[in-house]
Amino acid sequence: MYTTSQHRSTAQTTTTADPTFGVTVALAVAPLVIFVALSYAAFTAVFAVGVLTTLAVSFVRRRLSETTRRRKAGFDRATRA
Repeated sequence: MYTTSQHRSTAQTTTTADPTFGVTVALAVAPLVIFVALSYAAFTAVFAVGVLTTLAVSFVRRRLSETTRRRKAGFDRATRA
């Protein structure tokens, strides 16, 4: 059984928080946050390039198709006349 003085001594003994703990956690988490941000930026860039490339290919194919159709129609008219 504890005496009154023992209770007081244990109650007064508290662990103080490490003032550098927040900095330590920030330094430990910072590389992960940077990695996630860069990964997201890279994914967004690759996605944007993919969308733009798809649109460009679609546009070029359409233009080539129209040009081919016009040339064929012109050739057909020329050979019929």
